[in-house]
This record gives sequence, C-alpha cells and structure tokens, in this order.
Amino acid sequence: MLDVKGVLLSLKSYEKTKIEEPGPSGKKDRAERAAPKKGDSIRLSGEARLYSRALRTAQESPEIRQKKVDEIKALVESGEYRPDNKKTAAKIVEEDLDLII
Repeated sequence: MLDVKGVLLSLKSYEKTKIEEPGPSGKKDRAERAAPKKGDSIRLSGEARLYSRALRTAQESPEIRQKKVDEIKALVESGEYRPDNKKTAAKIVEEDLDLII
C-alpha cells in the first residue's frame, strides 16, 4: 500500500515558502524591483501552483476509511463488486475540473 501521507510529510520544509504572484501586467514596477529584498521568494509556474494546490488538498484530506476499504475488498474478492463506470468517469472529470478551476 502506498503511504501518500508519509511522502507528503517529507515536503513540509516547502510549506513556508513565499509564493510571489506576478501583477496584472506580469511585471513588477521599477520601485518594487529597486526595493531591497526581504527574505527569499520564488515564482511558480501554473503547473507548480496546480501541484501545490493538489498537495494541500491531499494533506487536508481525511484518513483512510478502513471499514469502507474492507467492505469493497470483500466484494472484489467474492466477485460481487460491480462499479458504475459512468459514475466513476464523471467523478474523475469533476475532480480534474476542480483542480484546473
């Protein structure tokens, strides 16, 4: 079994990193560029911001519902598990759209 929470904990050192969003024009004005720097900052691409949002969502997600996992496992082992493919596909698309928007 993959321990996603354990992997996510190893990324804790990046949580306090300041994310600098570009202004409306995508550039800083001269006064802002000439001002002395206070601490480190980074600028993230859209893909990195998406990853950051996904990471935050995973960290905030509830723990595994072991009872539910055991029920589904028993159904799979007995050959009685019949997932609704349309419902599954719709949920995947819905979750992907939530990440994009």
